[in-house]
Amino acid sequence: MMIKERVLVWMLFFLIAGIGTYYILQQIFFKEAMPVESNINASDEINEDMEEEPDTNNENDSSEDEETEDPKEDVKEERLPDGEIQGVVTGLFEGILATFRDLGQEYNWSNRSNPADFDTLKPALLQYASEAFMNGHLKELAGKYYCECDAPLIPYPSMDIRFTVRENTGDKIIASSIEFSNELHGDNGGTIYFTIIKEDGKWVMDGWNHVSPEKEDMQVTWEEYSAYLGANDKVTFLNEMNHNGEKVYVFFDPNFMGLSAVYASSTNSIYDIPIEWLPVEYRKPPYYIKSLEGTWNHETYPGGLISVMHI
Repeated sequence: MMIKERVLVWMLFFLIAGIGTYYILQQIFFKEAMPVESNINASDEINEDMEEEPDTNNENDSSEDEETEDPKEDVKEERLPDGEIQGVVTGLFEGILATFRDLGQEYNWSNRSNPADFDTLKPALLQYASEAFMNGHLKELAGKYYCECDAPLIPYPSMDIRFTVRENTGDKIIASSIEFSNELHGDNGGTIYFTIIKEDGKWVMDGWNHVSPEKEDMQVTWEEYSAYLGANDKVTFLNEMNHNGEKVYVFFDPNFMGLSAVYASSTNSIYDIPIEWLPVEYRKPPYYIKSLEGTWNHETYPGGLISVMHI
């Protein structure tokens, strides 16, 4: 019994020792494996960081793209300086008129015997006019322009006397001028509006519009009207009157050898000029007026003056 008990004790001892050895070895191998596992995790984190870096670069690239796009937007919105607009509008307007005039002379166009060929006009007009304006109003104008008459088919603006910029953006400009009344054209004074646009990268005329004085008071100053008459006329300003609620300019015009008067709202002429409109220093009763340029006799009918002697 003693031998068996010893054998069992030794067997139990070896069993416990084996279990303990296994446990110790397991702990040792587990600790050695830990750094490998942490290295894998660390490398995964590095790889994740490397994958995120292109995103950061993309953000930088997009911000750089946005910065490069801003100047393009600025160029698109760049306005034509106000000081250059009058020259551009005048050049386009005169270019259109010159095209009608020069080609009409070259081909001897006449509405009655030889109507204008719009296909011939079209390529030349495209230098100055938009597609819409050319195929609309200018095409209609081509059928009337060569009528050999005094009809007011086109405006006659005085851009050198008055020119106003109404709207100015990167691709559209609206400006206005005035047209002084002309008896040959049926007293057609008024305000002229011009619209020019950018088409295919260049400025072209997109339309013009005549607004009558009844719809928009021209409010012409004496300085503007005397400039319209011209320095060579040597007109003498005599008086500013209020006639039926409208401003009137009375002046002496040596070209007509007499007195003249116009409405400031329309520049239409007034043909019956009462003697009372003249300053006292130009009146000498009973029927004549002494001006700076000579002696003038009052006509037999009320209003109006005629020259009887010019010194």
